[in-house]
Amino acid sequence: MDQSGVPSGFSDAEYDRVANAARVVGKSPEAFVRDVVLDAAADPFIDALTHTRQSITRLAPVFAEHSEEPRRVPATASFQEPAPLGSRDLDQAHRGHAA
Repeated sequence: MDQSGVPSGFSDAEYDRVANAARVVGKSPEAFVRDVVLDAAADPFIDALTHTRQSITRLAPVFAEHSEEPRRVPATASFQEPAPLGSRDLDQAHRGHAA
C-alpha cells in the first residue's frame, strides 16, 4: 500500500471503483477482490483462456520456424472483370432471389 492507503497495482480511481462495488455488496474491498479472484480462478472460460495463452506461447516458435512467405500474384496476372449487374439483379439479390 502507498501512503494514501491504496494497494499497489491500483490507481486511485480504480481503487475507488473497487471500494464502491465492495460497499454495494456489503464487503470490505479486500474481501471483494479476494472473492472476485477466487471466482475467476474457478471460471472455465478463464481457464480456457489461460490454456490458450500457454498453447500459443508453446506453438509460436514452431509456426515462426515453418511459416511460408505469402504467395504473390504475378504482375502479369490479369483478372477478368465481373459481369455488370443491373438494377433488376440488385433487387433480386436484396430479396434473396438471386441465381
